[in-house]
Amino acid sequence: MPRTAQSSPGAAGTAAEPLAPARATRGVVVPLDGTQLAEAALAIGASLARRAGTPLHLVSAVAPVLEVVRREFPDLAEREVQDETAGCKAYLERLAEMVRAIRPGVVEASVLTGDPGEAIVAYAAREGADFIVLATHGRGRMVRWCMGSVADSLLQRSETPLLLLHVSETPRLGEYRRIVVGLDGEHDHQVLGAARRLGSLSPGTRFVLAGVVEPAVPLLTPLARYPQHAGPRWRARRIADAEARLSALARELEAQGERVTWEVIGRRDVARALGEIGRSAGADCLVVGTHGLSGVNRALLGSVAAKLLRQTSLPLLVVPLRS
Repeated sequence: MPRTAQSSPGAAGTAAEPLAPARATRGVVVPLDGTQLAEAALAIGASLARRAGTPLHLVSAVAPVLEVVRREFPDLAEREVQDETAGCKAYLERLAEMVRAIRPGVVEASVLTGDPGEAIVAYAAREGADFIVLATHGRGRMVRWCMGSVADSLLQRSETPLLLLHVSETPRLGEYRRIVVGLDGEHDHQVLGAARRLGSLSPGTRFVLAGVVEPAVPLLTPLARYPQHAGPRWRARRIADAEARLSALARELEAQGERVTWEVIGRRDVARALGEIGRSAGADCLVVGTHGLSGVNRALLGSVAAKLLRQTSLPLLVVPLRS
């Protein structure tokens, strides 16, 4: 059951360092590739930018011509690049004019060159954007992305939070008034900072701080029925520590004017537990952190975000974590 800052456990606990006040959003990036799936993110991105009073950046990337083609057919390669760049520019300008007509504001249309994933990540960092908005389609084992491998590259490389939308759903345009924030204790301030920037764009946003304590890996000794070196009350102590930590964070947030509740549950499947907390809280959005790595590390550290994408239709804000 969600608890308020006032209904804190006996062991009060404090955050390691004070939470910085929420800062204003600086920009929103929507990558586009000419498909309807990619364009499904446009309305949400435009709504967020309008609410924040910041520029909306529409971007498309032109992949570099293979070196062997450029070397053997330089004139042809140059024409191909020019034609594709001109086509992308016309496409983005058309969408930009459409957005300006519906939602007046600053809309930038930029054609990038180079590896698409790297180019979009670099652009978002250079412009100081706070969100990259992408669309997904479908749930279950197969999740289809706009721009396919480019979106996967963004998840691995981006230092800008990514707001991932299920196009099969019809969320209210940019209104996230109840946000569930999954916190692990190590990167709470980074995740909360991004969640608060998103929440600041809707009036009366309430945050639900969610902590999930997984059971210990069952490395049993012959004489013990609890994890080696952990002690018989290992799980209870972890839950108590998480409750004290979230209670302290909730008090700090309330002191800064936020509306907050918190909840800690013990479950093996973190993604499923966060999804259940989201449903019970009537959440409009979930927020989680990811290390954005590749290979085995990505499979381990990014599994919560990946599972949430398959298990829930809620918008998901994925916050890249830096050590």
